[in-house]
Amino acid sequence: MSSAIDVVRTEVFSASNGDRAGNRNVAIIFIHGVSVDQAAVMRAASAARREGIALLVVGVTDNVDVRQMDSIASYPMRSNVFRVQNYYSFINILTGLTRTACNGTFLI
Repeated sequence: MSSAIDVVRTEVFSASNGDRAGNRNVAIIFIHGVSVDQAAVMRAASAARREGIALLVVGVTDNVDVRQMDSIASYPMRSNVFRVQNYYSFINILTGLTRTACNGTFLI
């Protein structure tokens, strides 16, 4: 998971790949388990947030570590962490997730 967050930070949100200065960068991270290297995940998430990337986290199933989700998400965590039971129930949070990604306030 840390590698995915690092790719978002170094490649996806880069000027060479079309990132535009002045526009907000929001990444939605889907988690369906627990990372074996939580320290690396926390470092990657912190680095992304320091570079101004807002991180929203969606936990899928009950096999997720809520504390890990909170450590990844931008602040306020209460607004940026979502949970669903399975990918089919993702539709139930889509409106809130979209509203947060497009209009939310992030403390980075």
